[in-house]
Amino acid sequence: MNQITPPPKIEIIPSSAPFSEAQRSWLNGFFAGLLSDAPTPLSAEQGAAVMQGAAAMAMTAKRRGTTRPCRLPTA
Repeated sequence: MNQITPPPKIEIIPSSAPFSEAQRSWLNGFFAGLLSDAPTPLSAEQGAAVMQGAAAMAMTAKRRGTTRPCRLPTA
């Protein structure tokens, strides 16, 4: 059986930084993705199409009453 090895964890934010472990983990993932060799960003037209789809989904959820406020995790 083949086992998939996870990529090495990249620590961009040092453990001495004034963040909780959860915040540091999120920031490390954010910056790792930002600095990676990611695919080319969407064109303006593609981005507009994605945003229209997201807006339509939000309006549908609002009509159904299934929206919830977004809350960020706190330390």
